[in-house]
Amino acid sequence: MEEGQLVWSHNYGFADEGARQRTTSETIYPIASITKMVTGIMLLQLRERGKLHLADPVERYVPEVKKIPNPFPWTPPVTLIQLATMTAGLEANQPSTGEMPGVLRTDSWEKQLLGALPYLKYDYEPGTRREYSNIGYCILGLALSRAANRPFTEYVQSEILIPIGMQNTTFTVTPEIEHRVARGYFLGEPNSPSARGSELGPGPSASGGRSAFDT
Repeated sequence: MEEGQLVWSHNYGFADEGARQRTTSETIYPIASITKMVTGIMLLQLRERGKLHLADPVERYVPEVKKIPNPFPWTPPVTLIQLATMTAGLEANQPSTGEMPGVLRTDSWEKQLLGALPYLKYDYEPGTRREYSNIGYCILGLALSRAANRPFTEYVQSEILIPIGMQNTTFTVTPEIEHRVARGYFLGEPNSPSARGSELGPGPSASGGRSAFDT
């Protein structure tokens, strides 16, 4: 880019290594945890619009968080900014029990998340250290959705992605675009492709479009 204008682009690598299918300018990539950045933007937008305060307790919007067993009852309620900065003390990923998969479906993510809350745990006392937490951002996304009184995915599309021209970024891989989605592989396991064409949850991950990841 130079002065806001594209001056050069090129495509590298394979969209599907096994099929030797090379990437093109139309290839779509999963953006995974970059969705956390989008969630952070939503948090700040709602703060600017007076819909919430960063220090608001999460339970104001998601009272169901009280179902999470808390071995630190003397601590103040976890706040939105603690979820956003990953200082809430929650475990890193999904619970080891319950019916919450590692990838949340966009059509049922809220139900899945709420059903998993009793199985979550605190790894440490809130506010005492930082630990990366996907599940914390799932809860944050739900809190922001309720504060905005709008579905998370609809808010992100209309208030963040579309205004900045990300027309090909979506939360659901539809049959119309599935053939454009790159097949990912787990690092160190070249024969273990990640899921392709699956729906991804609003908290930890989303499906990314060409406008976000042109090569």
